[in-house]
Amino acid sequence: FMAGRIARKENRTYDFNALKFQADYDPKYRRAQMRYMGTGAAGVTSDTNTVPSEHFTFSTMLLPAQCEGPLHLHDDVEEVFFM
Repeated sequence: FMAGRIARKENRTYDFNALKFQADYDPKYRRAQMRYMGTGAAGVTSDTNTVPSEHFTFSTMLLPAQCEGPLHLHDDVEEVFFM
């Protein structure tokens, strides 16, 4: 039970497919998501490598050099950034 509630960075993987539709539109939007808790709104419906969560997501994004996230807004969630 406890092993399914602990998320360590060394056990996570970068998922470049989560937001691939954006990179398909424009390569400058290529990025990867590394999920720890929940799956978020990135189009991923399940991930057995995350701590289960209903209304919370914690993930990090990897943006390759010269890439960026597309302009967007959220009216139902908050987003926090750190670099």
